Amino acid sequence: MTTTATDRREPAGAPPGSGSRRLAERVFRVRESGIIAVLLVFVAVTTGIHPSFLDQQNLQFLLINTTVYALLALGETMVVVSRNVDLSIGSVLGLSAYVSAGMFGHHPGIPIPVVFLIGLGIGLACGTANGLMVAVGRVPSLVVTLATLYIIRGIDILIVGGNEVTAQTLPNSFTNIAHATVFGVPT
Repeated sequence: MTTTATDRREPAGAPPGSGSRRLAERVFRVRESGIIAVLLVFVAVTTGIHPSFLDQQNLQFLLINTTVYALLALGETMVVVSRNVDLSIGSVLGLSAYVSAGMFGHHPGIPIPVVFLIGLGIGLACGTANGLMVAVGRVPSLVVTLATLYIIRGIDILIVGGNEVTAQTLPNSFTNIAHATVFGVPT
């Protein structure tokens, strides 16, 4: 005798699909635990090889350097939760970073909040264009963002033209933002 999915019964009083839901939750917990365990092993091995790995200065350096990735991941999370993908995020970051930082060279004395607003405006414009093409044009987000990745990268190449913005060309008030802390934690 064979059984089908409709022949299987859930325990009395259990909501439909709760058995499979519990199994899925266990798998996710184990996977997350494995990632945390591997991270702890890497930290322990690295600390064993270089004891200065866990000192305050190095941890502060790690936090400062991962800030950009954390902010990008936060924005990308919103896209992924909506069951979409944004491949153009790196190109948008590059364009907005270059144009924003370049404003200090082209307009000396420009206020830092204005520079931030320019960078956010570029990101907002690119994100809005992507969102409109996906929502209104009904084009898959993978296709739209792959296309805008190359379009924005091309615009970036045209604007940059082989130039670069170095920390020496930026005002000290701007470069010191990364060194500001609250109770030793970078802001």
